Amino acid sequence: MERRFHIRARGSSPRTEAVAGLSMFIAAAYAVVVVPGQLAKAGVPHGPVTTAVIIAIVLATLAMGLFANLPFVLAPGLGGVALLAVTIVGQDHVPWDAALGMVLWSGVAFLVLTVLGIRDLITRLMPQNLKYAISGGLGLFIALLGFKDSGLVVAKPASNALALGDLSRPAALLALAGLVLLTALASRKVPGAFLITIAAVTVAGIPFGVTELPGHFFGAPDSPASVAFHIDVFGALKPEYFPYIFAFFVSEFFSMTGTLLAVADRAGLTDKDGNVPGIRRPFYVDSAAVIGGAGLGAPSMTAYLESSAGADSGGRTGLSS
Repeated sequence: MERRFHIRARGSSPRTEAVAGLSMFIAAAYAVVVVPGQLAKAGVPHGPVTTAVIIAIVLATLAMGLFANLPFVLAPGLGGVALLAVTIVGQDHVPWDAALGMVLWSGVAFLVLTVLGIRDLITRLMPQNLKYAISGGLGLFIALLGFKDSGLVVAKPASNALALGDLSRPAALLALAGLVLLTALASRKVPGAFLITIAAVTVAGIPFGVTELPGHFFGAPDSPASVAFHIDVFGALKPEYFPYIFAFFVSEFFSMTGTLLAVADRAGLTDKDGNVPGIRRPFYVDSAAVIGGAGLGAPSMTAYLESSAGADSGGRTGLSS
């Protein structure tokens, strides 16, 4: 196993990789709830698409670990999911199976550019500051979602702005406590800082009613048959849909590129120019994940910035994935 993943050569150990993998899993597990919930608003069957999303996450993350040997978790990108559910289906009333077809064609474009070597060429030509800016923008977007869900910030529709939320609410207080705890642990370089913080805040939220315990912990999943491969591949090629395909392409391109560079840099896997050696391998995985995920019903598969939880816990190889 150590030779397969080059664990020692990258300054890691099987135990460290296990902690990093668990940290990534816990940090990114919200996707299993948030993504199907968003897609259900677009009319996609909630139970089946939950199963489909889980299958897509497992297969794509395993492929990233085994083929690219990198510590990344792949899941449907929130930006792409929101574009599909809120804008394309919700506002423009496009059928969700046609919207999934648009995602698939954006993945085909990814694959073609990867085979031709254009994606890694663009990545190498990017200025270093732009590489950092992309990952920073992704981080701010995810942070904003967290602040909104916890009630730390609220929307002011009249002025199209944000305002400070009610800090007396238990959810907001727990979010603040989690930020303080994570900052303290990370500054001291405590292994598994993300894992410890998430576990502590989750347990602390039980008596306050913020953490809702399920009625049962085990149950058979819904069959994904009503979602998987229910995709309108050719209907997505209407001329008026091309701007949507381009929007998916741009969103996924910068999301994957920024996350890959940012997390690899935190894991010490970049060269002096900030590039990732052998970057075409994760790009192949990413392209295949977008195509396969769309077919299963999980749109806009991409590397999650929450993979940094694994990198910060010492993850350096695909064994974490």
